[in-house]
Amino acid sequence: MSTRTTVILALAALASFAAPRAHGADTVIHACVKNVGGGLRIVPAGTPCSPSETPLEWNVQGPQGPAGPPGPAGPPAAVTTSCSGDVASVTTCPTPDTCVTNSYPCTPYRCDAEGDTCRTSCVSSADCGQGGSCDTVNGKCATVHATCADAFTILSADGQLVACSPYECKNGFCQQQCVGSNDCAEGFSCVLSRCVE
Repeated sequence: MSTRTTVILALAALASFAAPRAHGADTVIHACVKNVGGGLRIVPAGTPCSPSETPLEWNVQGPQGPAGPPGPAGPPAAVTTSCSGDVASVTTCPTPDTCVTNSYPCTPYRCDAEGDTCRTSCVSSADCGQGGSCDTVNGKCATVHATCADAFTILSADGQLVACSPYECKNGFCQQQCVGSNDCAEGFSCVLSRCVE
């Protein structure tokens, strides 16, 4: 057996013995190898070898190896959707014990007929959520705000007429006070900012 083979076998045999000797910042193992016979002895750093020995050192930990192949893909997360009225929900379960539910409004649409998610188009205003109206030309719902049908009546977003009398309707809202009698319905006068008969 050659001296080189003997040294290699000795290193392998002593690896488990030598590694525990490297503490803290000591990441290199120092040794002296007999030039004849290949005998090996571990020495502290800086210890000189005898004339009949050759110094030898090696790292406690070798270099990092190449990355291994990627593992198989895990099962896809379970996703369920639901919709009620005009609010849709999405529940994602990465594991059977971990589920997260997020909800979001469908405004200006309502839920679809299957109750799975929000509609994205309309045929009539019945497909639109509260305050929405269907533009049948492009099949899209748009939010409609209340307007004034006349000076003393609101036309609500869903088409209902709401009386403001004796106060005026301004910008789709009934006023709650008056400045002059012209701000009040016929038969009422403005007294201390209130419309009174």
